[in-house]
Amino acid sequence: MKDFADNEALRIVVESSIDMAHKLLIKSVAEGVETQQDWDMLKSMGCDTAQGYFIAKPMNLVSFIEFCAEYKPADTSGLKIQS
Repeated sequence: MKDFADNEALRIVVESSIDMAHKLLIKSVAEGVETQQDWDMLKSMGCDTAQGYFIAKPMNLVSFIEFCAEYKPADTSGLKIQS
């Protein structure tokens, strides 16, 4: 997703991929979401699921279990987080 918000060609590819996934009746998953701006843009495009450093850094199993137990999602308005 690097330069996703500032690269028109990349935005078009991502938005087209999301649209195509929905037309095929499959969920879209964005990987590499690193900023609030990425998150907001994906949400506005109708992306179904996201994962990346913006949500959480890579972690071991114990840390992941703790993260899941303590995680309080912000208002995602339809965009789900994938761990």
